[in-house]
Amino acid sequence: LIIFVTSKTFYEVKSLYKNNNICFSFSSENGASFNIIDKKSLNKYSFKRIINKNAITVSEIKKRLYSLSLKYQKYFSFISDLEITEQIKITKLEEKQLHDFYKREFSVSLLWYGSKTTYLKFKEKLEQLKLQATFGGKIINVSGLHNKLDAVKFFNQYTSKLYKTSN
Repeated sequence: LIIFVTSKTFYEVKSLYKNNNICFSFSSENGASFNIIDKKSLNKYSFKRIINKNAITVSEIKKRLYSLSLKYQKYFSFISDLEITEQIKITKLEEKQLHDFYKREFSVSLLWYGSKTTYLKFKEKLEQLKLQATFGGKIINVSGLHNKLDAVKFFNQYTSKLYKTSN
């Protein structure tokens, strides 16, 4: 049994699956959603989606980020607001792949310009807003209070019931 647990979006994973002719259950956006193969569907790439109770929509995340003082707002940019060439350079994605990258439902990608000290204070402010920042390479993903471990726990419980095992 293989289950992917990734920070990629639901649509990025589906695209990867189709391009490689594979299909497994998976979690996307760092544990925001759990996507289980829908065996009842005739579509090979159909999933039953279960949203993590701690997931927050992109519009709500942005609303909370805009509520921060300008003291913090001046130190980050939304990746989607950058020039396309800069987006490609930072994400290491091709232009056509960026389309699925921006179909984020439960996380917002940022580029940070401030110091490490300011970043740590920024993270504290996010926690007060029930948000978190996860750093991956060059990009910071801001999301609700969920993570990949949530996905591991969810699928462990799901498969234990499915296969009637306690291991």
